[in-house]
Amino acid sequence: MSTDVDDFTDEQLDIQREFMEATAPEKPVPFPASEETGIVIGVPAEIYHRRQLNTVSKSALDLVERSPAHYWAWINGLERRETPALKFGHAWHMAILEPQRFSEAYAVAPKFSGKGMKARKEAWLMENADKLSLSEDDERDILGMLESVMCHPAASRLVLEGVSEVTLRWKDPITGLACKSRADYWVKSKRFAVDLKSTEDASEDAFARSVYKWGYHKQDALYRAGFLACGEPINHFAIIAIEKEPPYAVAVYTLDEDAVTKGYEAARRDISRLDECIKANHFPSYSDGVRSLSLPHWAA
Repeated sequence: MSTDVDDFTDEQLDIQREFMEATAPEKPVPFPASEETGIVIGVPAEIYHRRQLNTVSKSALDLVERSPAHYWAWINGLERRETPALKFGHAWHMAILEPQRFSEAYAVAPKFSGKGMKARKEAWLMENADKLSLSEDDERDILGMLESVMCHPAASRLVLEGVSEVTLRWKDPITGLACKSRADYWVKSKRFAVDLKSTEDASEDAFARSVYKWGYHKQDALYRAGFLACGEPINHFAIIAIEKEPPYAVAVYTLDEDAVTKGYEAARRDISRLDECIKANHFPSYSDGVRSLSLPHWAA
């Protein structure tokens, strides 16, 4: 496989090791007894996404960055409800990364109308009780996104010869906090990981803004640190950006050196802040005092 970026230099790898270099401990503490450090394949999503106080994850760091109070509310809140957007996201991820499982797990619900609609709908639900339902519109979009990825010269090659839904668990050597991350796809032999991201606009300028807004550069940092800590350092992390509406345009990106560095800095800052809050048992929100507020720069 060819790539548009060179392998990381020794200096860059040293930066990664300084950020988070760890070996698996003799006992999997502070992880629960049912979990182990290292790379694990096949962890169910509902197990991976359990909220754990002393565990670093991308979701946790995003909330800490907003405010520790938002993180604390998330830790102690009810489980996240399955919104239509989340349901759609789970389905299209599975369609691209696990097509066989997708075909077995989902059934497309027809549009019921006219006389006897209720009875026909109930009969269909009973017949497909063991499957997840998908609307015809969602199926159209998912198949369109899948076709676009498979027809894209670079994207189609990135999701071959590897494994999907790869869970990483390790320990932060600086704070002692447990860390976890979950890569959409990993090709061990070629030392790269891939994430799929749906977006409204996959063009270069627009998606660069999305990377910053949604913290994908921090996700890059956690992936690199996790694979390194688990003894399988990756040279590249690629993002396959797919638009959710026709023509379902696809673009593949890797972050440049500056973005990678900023991702590590942001992740390190959030991890340190989380550690301080846990040790102090104090999770503040924004400011405790009165602050002067300026208009954003674009308002000028």
